[in-house]
Order: sequence, then structure tokens, then C-alpha cells
Amino acid sequence: MNKNKEYANSLRSRKAIQNALFELLLEKGEIEKVSVSELAKKAGVSRGTFYNHYQSTVDVIDEGRKELTRNYMSFLDQIGEEDWISSFFFGINGFILEHRDSLKLLLCSFARSSFVKARHFEFKLTEDSFIKHYPVLKEDSKKRLGFHMFLHGIAWTYIDYICGLYDVDLGTVAEIAIDQCNALL
Repeated sequence: MNKNKEYANSLRSRKAIQNALFELLLEKGEIEKVSVSELAKKAGVSRGTFYNHYQSTVDVIDEGRKELTRNYMSFLDQIGEEDWISSFFFGINGFILEHRDSLKLLLCSFARSSFVKARHFEFKLTEDSFIKHYPVLKEDSKKRLGFHMFLHGIAWTYIDYICGLYDVDLGTVAEIAIDQCNALL
């Protein structure tokens, strides 16, 4: 078998496993309730194929999280300098809508405490991006703490939206966030 065909088969198997996990998580709610055997069966692959790609079901989720993190970092890098705050909040709405299924899978598949630990890196990226554009946050510890608290509130609003716990118009969230952010800065 040539390398291109092997690579295509590998990608197809990984995608089938990821899609099957998404379906099983919708049914079962938590990653801990999904076994490798049922995941492999649902994906139409053998357990051996599963283990060629992953060590556990959590590894499948982790791969998705890493991909989303890469996409998020790319999103942050693409925000223009002009009217950065508005570009960020309206851009994050687009990011959420584009990746909603993947985000929901990640957010809803772990117990909330596990998710909090996993999300720290992405939150830090966001906070660092704001500090880069608004150095006053680095210079004024009280302002930085207030902004940190503000970002946590916004983050949980988006999380509740993604998980279907809070039905809200994302444009309204962005407008309120922009007003609050400007008031803090």
C-alpha cells in the first residue's frame, strides 16, 4: 500500500472514531460512560485500529481540543489592530458558530471540574491577547484583576450558550461585552 493511501485510510479511521464518539457522547453525556469496544464498533473499526491511533477515549477528545486550540490561536492572530475589542467579540461569535459542535462535545463530555482545568490554557491565550493590545492591564494590577473577572463571566456565558443552557443572541452578548470591556479599559 502506498503512503498516500495509508495516510488517507488513517485519516478516515480517525474521523470515523471522532464522529462515533460525538454520537455516543450525545447519547451518554460523559466520556467516562463510553467504552473503547462500543466506540470502535460504532466507528466501524476494530479495537486494534482504535489503539493504533489512540490509547483511550479521552485521547480522542484531547486531539479535538488540540485542534480547536490551534484554530483559536489562528483566530487570535488574525484579529486586525483597528477596533480590536469589537473585532475580538464579534469574531469569537463567528468562531463559536463555526465550531459549535466540537466545542459542545468538549465542554459537555467532561465533568465541569475536569473542563475547568482543560480550559485554562485557552483562557490564558485570550487574556494575554488583551494584555498585548492594552498594556494598561499589565501595569495596573487592580484593573487586570477586574478584567480577569470580567473575562471569566463572559467565558461562562459563552459556555452556557454552547452547552444549550442559556438561549441568548450572540450579537447582544458581543455588544454588552464590548461596552463593559471599554468601560473597564
